Amino acid sequence: MDQSMDMVRVKDSDCEKIERIGRDILDSCEFRRIIGQRHHIFSTVGYHSVHVAFMMLFFARIFRLSESDAVRGSLWHDVGIYDRDSFSGSRDTAHSHPIRSLESAEKSGTINRIQADMIANHMWPVTRKRPGTREGFMITIADKCCAVTEFLRLHNDRVERVLKDIADEVD
Repeated sequence: MDQSMDMVRVKDSDCEKIERIGRDILDSCEFRRIIGQRHHIFSTVGYHSVHVAFMMLFFARIFRLSESDAVRGSLWHDVGIYDRDSFSGSRDTAHSHPIRSLESAEKSGTINRIQADMIANHMWPVTRKRPGTREGFMITIADKCCAVTEFLRLHNDRVERVLKDIADEVD
């Protein structure tokens, strides 16, 4: 197989990579709280966050970004959507949840400047502040692409595998 094609393929080993890089996030109370929270009509916030992590790994290989930043920023980016009823509507959700997500991530004490940019600015261009890093721009694309595929019910078994592994650990 052409080495350049192998670089961009989604791989089964990405499940293990996400679990390894994001173990502390996946095990956190904040993440566990969003696993079942409805999101994009046919999905959950937990599913969506892992889905974005897969797409960001793909982008990391293409654009030579840090895989660790890609995964960690993705897993944290929507943890602020833990209680949909606390938002006054879609606009409030779009503007408020990145702030809540960043606060949760900062409390963990494990994020860096790139991950903070990804989390805080992933709703651009809906929000006015543009991302300041390549990873921040890429998560805006990954977030929207994943939301569309989730809305169309084009689910990814690999995402389900990561979430199942988390659920198995809780039981």
